[in-house]
Parts: sequence; C-alpha cells; structure tokens
Amino acid sequence: ATGNVGSSIVVQGSINLSEQREGRAAGRSAPSVGAGEVPAEGAMRPASFRRGPSGGGDHADAYANLSPEQQLRAAVSISDMAHIEKLVADGVDLNQPQGQNGCVALDACAWSGSSTAAALTRTLLRLGADPKVAMQAVVGAAAWGNVEVLTALIAAGGRVEQALNDTSALQWSVEMNQEES
Repeated sequence: ATGNVGSSIVVQGSINLSEQREGRAAGRSAPSVGAGEVPAEGAMRPASFRRGPSGGGDHADAYANLSPEQQLRAAVSISDMAHIEKLVADGVDLNQPQGQNGCVALDACAWSGSSTAAALTRTLLRLGADPKVAMQAVVGAAAWGNVEVLTALIAAGGRVEQALNDTSALQWSVEMNQEES
C-alpha cells in the first residue's frame, strides 16, 4: 500500500504483527509492522530518500514540504542524526507521540532494525528522548535482538515490563528467533 502524508512521505507495504513474527521465524528478514504500529526501517521516508532509479538519496530539500513532526519521523526512519539535532534545536519534542500509533522517536528507532539504531538511540537519549514514555522501544529492540539498543534503553530507564499485543519483550525476542542475543 502506498499513501501520501503531506506531499513527500511514502508509506510502502506492511504486514500485520502475526505475519511479521511468522515471516521472521521462517527466515525472512526486515519485517515491517502493520497499521497502528511502528514502521520498519525505510517504511516511511521522504520520496527523495528512496533508493533505486527513482530516488537517489539527495537530502537537499527532502524535508521542504513536511511539518517538523513529519520531518522527525522521516529523519528517524533514515537515521539522519544531523537533521534530528537541528529539529531538536528548533524545539521539536522527541517525546511527543506521533501519528496514528502514538509512538515516539525511540519507538521508531528501536523497531527500525537499522544497523545505525544503536548510534541513533544514543543520539536520541543525549538529545532528551525519554525511554520511560516510549510505548514499544524495549519490545522493538528485543524483537530485533539489538543488545546495544536494549542496554541503552534500560540503562536510561526504559520499562523492561513493556509489552506489545500482550507479548512481553522477552516473548518477542524468542518469537523473532533472538534467543542468542
């Protein structure tokens, strides 16, 4: 499914959480989550950030038609730390719930599965993101088996009892084959 928010955000295909768990268990990678949940890395990004023939990743004016809150979501989805720092300096609140799902920047970061998630998590925490207000960050980090993100969130006060769809972070970790992490 593709939809537009403002004029530049592109939402690419998504699946529901039970399909996500089954897909990851079956060996498929990079799960995305369904409506009302945090998008996977790249599931929501400005059109000019898309890779491939139609999008070369030019950041020059990618945020031009987006509200500051939309810019934050887009910047988190692609780990644009410099733009996130600019937004925070301009007064954007990292702890303000965004969109339909009400998730904050740390939630989107933890669910991204990005190789830069640990660095982005540390940046968000340094800039004032509060893991106590995150709804799914601990669960997302556990589901992806991202020990660095999980450790940073818990050390900063993230809730270890966090659950999503009545499934604890530990259960998510096991269901997503992250027992070794």
